Amino acid sequence: IDKDSKVLSSTNDKNEYEIRPDLKVLVVDDNAINQKLIKKLMEKTNLTVDQAFDGKEALGKVKEFYYDLVFMDI
Repeated sequence: IDKDSKVLSSTNDKNEYEIRPDLKVLVVDDNAINQKLIKKLMEKTNLTVDQAFDGKEALGKVKEFYYDLVFMDI
């Protein structure tokens, strides 16, 4: 893990890291149940979660908005 990572922040001097709560994540999945589950799990860590149903919709969102991370099913 890169110490200068924008995604993680060090919690102490013991090389323990936590996810930065201000990250914006795009979840791309064509299964509504998976989308709900992933969104709930990520929101527990205070991430901002946006969703897209397919790759075409995801590309449109990525062109319009900045995301720190994009999760896609294959």
